[in-house]
Amino acid sequence: MEIRQIKVKSYSGYKANERPTSFIFRDRHYIIDKIEKMWYEENIDTSQGRKRFFQVKSNDDTTYVICYDESTDQWLLKK
Repeated sequence: MEIRQIKVKSYSGYKANERPTSFIFRDRHYIIDKIEKMWYEENIDTSQGRKRFFQVKSNDDTTYVICYDESTDQWLLKK
């Protein structure tokens, strides 16, 4: 599984980077049409902190998994 750092435009409501709205991958802009699933993973034994995962459907009708790493303030794409 390939993990790549990506640029994400996100909605910030009561907290920063609450959910992704679009992203850029390989110089192409994708609009997120739907968030199909969201979950958290937290590693309490290390300093890696919490990650938020979003399974999204984009405007190219493809499903992607996007991760926001709260400890590093980075967005990642799992492909």
